[in-house]
Amino acid sequence: PRQLALGVFAHGPATLDPALLDTVGDEQIIQDLFEGLVEIDAELNVVPALARRWSVDESGLRYRFELRPDLRWSDGTPLRAHDFVFAWRRNLDPATGSAVADLLGVIAGAEALQAGEATAPLGVRAVRDDLLEVELTTPVSYLLYLLADPIAFPQPEHAYRALGDACFSPQHLVCNGPFVVQRWHDGVEVLLERNPHYYGLAGDLDRVVLRFIEPSLAHYEQGLIDICRVADRADIPQRYPHESFIRQFLSTYFLSFDCSRPPFNDARLRRAFGQSVDRRARVGNVWADIQNPADGGVIPPGMVGHSPELALPYDPATARALLAAVGELPPLTLATLPGSGGMALFLAACWQRELGIEVHVRDGIPYDEIEAGLADGSITLALVGGDAEFPDPHNAICGFAAGGRLAAGWSDARFDELIERAAAAADQRERLELYHRADRLLVAEAAAIAPLYYYRAFGVIRPGLQIAGATGVVRGGALRLKRITTTATMVA
Repeated sequence: PRQLALGVFAHGPATLDPALLDTVGDEQIIQDLFEGLVEIDAELNVVPALARRWSVDESGLRYRFELRPDLRWSDGTPLRAHDFVFAWRRNLDPATGSAVADLLGVIAGAEALQAGEATAPLGVRAVRDDLLEVELTTPVSYLLYLLADPIAFPQPEHAYRALGDACFSPQHLVCNGPFVVQRWHDGVEVLLERNPHYYGLAGDLDRVVLRFIEPSLAHYEQGLIDICRVADRADIPQRYPHESFIRQFLSTYFLSFDCSRPPFNDARLRRAFGQSVDRRARVGNVWADIQNPADGGVIPPGMVGHSPELALPYDPATARALLAAVGELPPLTLATLPGSGGMALFLAACWQRELGIEVHVRDGIPYDEIEAGLADGSITLALVGGDAEFPDPHNAICGFAAGGRLAAGWSDARFDELIERAAAAADQRERLELYHRADRLLVAEAAAIAPLYYYRAFGVIRPGLQIAGATGVVRGGALRLKRITTTATMVA
């Protein structure tokens, strides 16, 4: 059989429920188990998936999606338009606990459902088994990109009615993507096999082994995995000239401050911490110059709407003056995500050297724990990443609106108004100017966050494998299993 082995970190996938995912790694796995109305191709274009065609009325508020004929779930049950209605209502139900349900907020009636009005009407309707109608509260230009995100994927209502949340467990998973879970050995590996009921083409892999190990170069060289990611070595293209490629993610990594309470509710201190970090030295010392220093806004390069030279400059003298104006500080705790390399120590050293401040470091903390720590005050600042679910500026910046997942207690009515106006703007030039103004307010005027770097990496792929549609660069970071083919037989 043609087999591929991947590393999915020691913890493995946290969930297989499209409603509950909140990490990039899990999203990529779920996109190989489930599929939505549309998908995004290797060049970041929207292309048909479960929907073979669609239309929008003159108002821009009502869309109709015609499903492909004979779509089926992995257990053979027909997939119907109502499975989308069920999924979106479940995602918006606060009892489900979806961290990203706000992405569906543009759907008419979504706000009432999120407020707990379980019987409130929602602007999604199964006109027929093969025809879905979607009604919006306001026209938005990014809707089709949104529909490629797992939050908009269908869910198997019949399986949920029979098993409840257990229908998303590995043992009972009913899905509709190119692969299905054949075996789950907790803490060791997951075995995926081709879904016999999948409607489309899915490369030529017979099975995929997801090993609960880091997708590192060392594991690649040991033959444990067939694709790896390298973010801290610049010699990869020379070392692997025929196996390497660039992975250009739509990700911005930044300092997030607890803006809800002292001391970081003071913008002067946020500026002091941001302007005491030399971003260019950081990418050289920690990441071997692979990462892009984030001299612009939070909207990353490669995405329309990116604003270069927007971030506050490295200026330790100004940072010290700002710190002196703030006065004495309480103990501070910095948290960083797993896989952050030497960032925690680098940042702590910067603040010790430039500001004379000692910061306690907690390295390798999962994002949900960082989020909880910023909320309860046990973490005062954190290095986190904003990974765009789809390549539109709204998705890169909307999480910083009041109450958003990335806001960390910061809010500004002017910012919220700017992104609301941008989302509804029909003119692209006007829309991008509004996002630029919002980005400038976020990172320069309010200094609510301090952008540090835009994430990219090298990939290395085993000889005999190739990624369809990629010519040396995989954009958006996503690596769909169905786009991987073999040029020679890969024997397990």
